[in-house]
Amino acid sequence: AAPVALYAFIRQQKHTMHTDGSPLLPIKLFKSRGFSSGLVVQLASSIGNGGYAFILGLYLQLALHFTALQAGLTLLAIAVGSMVATPVAMTLAKRFGKSLIFAGGVIQATAFVWTMQAIGSHGMTLSGWDLALPLAAAGAGMLIMTMPLMDMALATVKPTEAGAASGTFSTFSQIGFALGVALAGVVYFNPCHSNRSTAG
Repeated sequence: AAPVALYAFIRQQKHTMHTDGSPLLPIKLFKSRGFSSGLVVQLASSIGNGGYAFILGLYLQLALHFTALQAGLTLLAIAVGSMVATPVAMTLAKRFGKSLIFAGGVIQATAFVWTMQAIGSHGMTLSGWDLALPLAAAGAGMLIMTMPLMDMALATVKPTEAGAASGTFSTFSQIGFALGVALAGVVYFNPCHSNRSTAG
């Protein structure tokens, strides 16, 4: 039903724009190349982050027998890394601009590989502390990438539409996380995947 609801929402917003000029989401925002590009990057990033956190949390509990509390505390390192990186990202964003978005993505991808290697090398002896640094680095990379991304995307819209644009950006982020969890869950719990894992 989601595509139908989205289509109806867009039609309704266009109608509202023509009647009273105060839609919840000004569709003309998407005509801005900078804003639309920022949304695409934000959506893709959120899909990856949502799926990664979901699968990692499940893996820690189902395969490595972490409790829900232990898995949650382990993933907390991502948030800690984001908070620590905030002042750094604010300073670097003014100096490096768009290149910081790419740098943040590289940092995050490297941290994800580091996490995989840590899990592979420790096996069943893995503890949450073994993942603290790589997950904190992943959180830092995510913040370093998304902070300048949002600023640059919003810089391309009119000041009068900044509120709606900011809300749209946040909404796309939440949609991305939800899609990431859904898509990762479909792949992770696919019967074919489960059968191959059991056979292995």
